[in-house]
Amino acid sequence: MASSPEFSDYEFTNAAFTLAMTGSAMSVEQRAAARDLAAAGWLRRNGDAFELTQKSRSDRRWLVRPNGTTDLVPLASKEVVEATAMQTGADGNPQVAFTWRWIPNEIGSAFVSGPVHERFSIPHGATATLLRDGANWSVLRIRPSGQ
Repeated sequence: MASSPEFSDYEFTNAAFTLAMTGSAMSVEQRAAARDLAAAGWLRRNGDAFELTQKSRSDRRWLVRPNGTTDLVPLASKEVVEATAMQTGADGNPQVAFTWRWIPNEIGSAFVSGPVHERFSIPHGATATLLRDGANWSVLRIRPSGQ
């Protein structure tokens, strides 16, 4: 499961964050994130705006867009923790319940509060539906636990 393309794609958008660089355009969540990133040396405050430091300017994970926002991607990778249950689904295919977690990189680790930090600090559950393809098993789909 861990090396399947389906797991790689699963919740991939949650490994990114978009940040407005002007304080007046920031949401409350973005302001807190900017403070966290500044404390870690990735950003510097300049009046109402934040600007990239040398550290972030030289890092390809900081994607500055012309509209005054910056995308940070990726912030983390995923890791399967353990398989917790197995059953046969309504379609006859095996379903494996498992736990997984985010492993934040050095940018993701800078988030010490707020939704990004919370997302990275707790284990997550999902269920993978498997499909037999000749002699091999592959992951057909992954869904959050309870769906």
